[in-house]
Amino acid sequence: MKNLNSLTIRKHAVGIDVSKDTVEVCSGQKTSTESMSFSTSRRFKNAREGFELLLSWARKQSGQARSVWFVMEATGVYYEQLAYFLHQAGENVCVLVASRAAHYAKSLPIKSKTDAIDARILSRYGLERCPEKWEPTSPRLRKIKALIRERDQLQKQHTQLTNRLHAARKAWGHPQTSLERLCDHAKQISRYLEQITIELDNLWQSNQQLV
Repeated sequence: MKNLNSLTIRKHAVGIDVSKDTVEVCSGQKTSTESMSFSTSRRFKNAREGFELLLSWARKQSGQARSVWFVMEATGVYYEQLAYFLHQAGENVCVLVASRAAHYAKSLPIKSKTDAIDARILSRYGLERCPEKWEPTSPRLRKIKALIRERDQLQKQHTQLTNRLHAARKAWGHPQTSLERLCDHAKQISRYLEQITIELDNLWQSNQQLV
């Protein structure tokens, strides 16, 4: 990163490109003269030990910045542990929905796409825009979302099994033992779906905080 010691660092934003196993990080600074400077990217594990190293590195980069933001994109569920870690550490966290991040990226004269470039783009977003502070959802809402994801996955599996079972019954000489296993598997998934429905009903009717 350029030497900005002679200028007042007005804002510091850490862009984080999240993947399943790693996070690519770029630190950016904006001075009182509106000039921006970015670090080379760093890569850390998408795990607790990696988060601690990331935070230590980012704090060293921030210098005397009055405002520090950590900006990431909502990538499936892989961003969640890092977002909660940073929030619990008292940091400002911004989580962008994929469409907003993509729209911003298209507004820049950047054609290439790598993890390092994506991290820099997210850092630049934090410097140029007014990031919205991310707040964790309630434990109740997190449980509801997890159960809905599980239900959707099981429903897809059940549909696939039902189709396979229908085809197997129409096939000439299909082994009876195979039919029985398919039936058992489909029935087991149906039981799981019933259990999830009960759990969701109980959560919706709970008087616990939802948001």
